Amino acid sequence: MDISQNSPTFVPVMVKTTTAAEIIFEDKHLVAVNKKAGILVQGDRTGDPCLKNLMMQYYRHHGAKEPFVGVIHRIDRPVSGITLFARNQEMLKAMNEAFSKQQIQKTYWAISEKKPPIESGQLVHYLIKDHKRNIVKAKKKAGAGAK
Repeated sequence: MDISQNSPTFVPVMVKTTTAAEIIFEDKHLVAVNKKAGILVQGDRTGDPCLKNLMMQYYRHHGAKEPFVGVIHRIDRPVSGITLFARNQEMLKAMNEAFSKQQIQKTYWAISEKKPPIESGQLVHYLIKDHKRNIVKAKKKAGAGAK
């Protein structure tokens, strides 16, 4: 499916008074959403708002009685970026198969405040999980529970 011919549809999805995401592409099979940092893609035990449920609310608000919003892939809570959702079971199955066969290429971009001192290299950090809030933070030094 070639989506390059379709013009983007920008539709804000609201969480309280802040915009959590924008729909940048939508047809009867797929919806591409620009997720803001700090929002979960799929619900977890914290009960925090998640993009899947927000999209279901959006479709209900626009007349769908039982909207289907299938999570095709996730990006981490602290990350912003494009997330795809299937609008029907057939597309979810097709996209899951395409991902499993590595027919879809994902690209990650990072933005930094300053130019790195060297053009390439390796960053080494230790991950510490806050189980209560279900978040992970990167630290420069190893500490209790760090990996």
